[in-house]
Amino acid sequence: MLENDADVDSTSPTWMSFADLMTGLLGAFVLLLVGVMAAQLDMASKLEDEVQNAKWKNKSACRWNRLWPFLWPAGASL
Repeated sequence: MLENDADVDSTSPTWMSFADLMTGLLGAFVLLLVGVMAAQLDMASKLEDEVQNAKWKNKSACRWNRLWPFLWPAGASL
């Protein structure tokens, strides 16, 4: 019985340090996950802004195309 107790005591620091390493590794993965999620949200908002800008440019281009015949007559030369 004493031999088993001595064996358990000698391996306890090993498992404790292993648990500390795994906790640190889990923390690193959580930080990485949070960073990737923040980058994804930032890219999604930039994409939404670009889509809105493209829609606005498309609308202004359509207005210009409707006004073009009035601003530049068909028979006029450069």
